[in-house]
This record gives sequence, C-alpha cells and structure tokens, in this order.
Amino acid sequence: AQPAPWTGEVAGMGFAWLVFLGAAAGFKRGLHVSIDILTSRLPRLLARPLALLVQLLILAFAAYVVWLGIGFTLRTLSQPSPVLRLPQSIIYAAVTLGFLSIGLRQAWFLATRLRRWGRRA
Repeated sequence: AQPAPWTGEVAGMGFAWLVFLGAAAGFKRGLHVSIDILTSRLPRLLARPLALLVQLLILAFAAYVVWLGIGFTLRTLSQPSPVLRLPQSIIYAAVTLGFLSIGLRQAWFLATRLRRWGRRA
C-alpha cells in the first residue's frame, strides 16, 4: 500500500518547523556547541572585547537570516505546494521565526551582559 501523497509534504513542513524552533530553544538553553579554548585562556582585558564581538556577530548573523527569511517568505506566498496547495512560504516562515527568536534572545543576552559589565566598570 502506498502512503497518502500529502504525508511527505506535511512531514517536510513539520520537520522545517521542528528544526528551526528547536534550534531557537537550544540557543535559549545554551545547548549549541561553543568552543572557548581561546577565550578562557585570555586575560580579562582581552576576553571581554572578544566575547562582545562574538555576541555582536551572532546577533548580526541572526538579523541577516531573518532579513533573508522575510524576503523568501514574501516571495513564496503565491507559490503553492505540489499536493496540498499550501503556500511554500510556510517553510520559509519557520526559518524566519526561528532566527527571529534567536536574534531576540541574543539581543536580550547582550543587553544584560553590557549592563552587568557597566556596573562592574
């Protein structure tokens, strides 16, 4: 017996949402791989600016992916999926919302860290 034709399409869309919202949840909990062998050995005077640079790069990357995701989402609003005829933008919206969540979390983390550093200075 053949599976229903729509199951693969729904599974693909669900997988996209699972991956990108899961990535955002993992980011929130600090579960992503981080290599700090260099920064952990640097003097505090150098480690702080390097850590700030890394945090800013993460925020910039998340913002860039959100910007790209919005473009893809809007461009694919009128492109229906092959079987269910749902907008293809459903998949790109997962990328956009996942990275938006990562970016917002990163911005909050960065603001909190800068406030804490400001109090110690």
